[in-house]
Amino acid sequence: MKHKKLLLLLFLFVYTLTGFAQRAAYLQADGQNVAINNLLMHDSLGGGKIHYSVSFAIPVNNDPAFVAVLNSLQKMTGNFSVFFTRNGAVFTERQYRGATVTQVQLSKLDASAKTPVRLEVKFSTTQVTEQANASFNQPLKKFTPSISNSFSIALGNLPASRIAVMGPIDFKPNALVSLEIAGVDMDAWRKQFSSVGKKLNGNLLMLAPNLADKLQQFTLNNVELVSITQSVDANSERIERFMVQVRIESVSLTPTK
Repeated sequence: MKHKKLLLLLFLFVYTLTGFAQRAAYLQADGQNVAINNLLMHDSLGGGKIHYSVSFAIPVNNDPAFVAVLNSLQKMTGNFSVFFTRNGAVFTERQYRGATVTQVQLSKLDASAKTPVRLEVKFSTTQVTEQANASFNQPLKKFTPSISNSFSIALGNLPASRIAVMGPIDFKPNALVSLEIAGVDMDAWRKQFSSVGKKLNGNLLMLAPNLADKLQQFTLNNVELVSITQSVDANSERIERFMVQVRIESVSLTPTK
């Protein structure tokens, strides 16, 4: 009898895990679909209307649809659909019409970490329709994920290979972004900082874990250094680093070659 109960409990445990594993969510924009994580949909009353807001994370990878979806989000307004499963493979679709995008943010890059890189997205609207049992062809192809320590930065002629931390990066005009850089490069960055008003162009490459294959490439337009901070601690054995804050006029996604 005990043996049968144990088998039943094991079956229920495996069934429960399987049910959760099958849950999935996707964002559709301009006819392109990308997988999303950490989906949160919030509906609230205010001013006699229902306000619908949604937040989620898009994993950064080499999915060709990623480019089209990000370009659509950067328009800051648009029509978007979110497809999600409650259990099994049956999708529900929520259509957000006339949505206002309030956040598109690239997560922090850190040479000492190995966390997935993602875009944090938020948008809201007062116009939503929902359809159960929606028709959706779930993509089966797996893509190479971007990891937070697999990146390369170029910024004008400045030494950039020892940038240890960058971001997070907001995809909005004149976003302020922090960099943490090895102290050996201080003089070159201070010289650039002294050239008040001088702006640089550059790019940010998201690389595969082998550090050779390009997953995505972002262009950094009209970058200006706005502050430098250096902390000196004679009793610390940490590698000397300094902080730079830059203002980036705009960030765009460039197709990788």
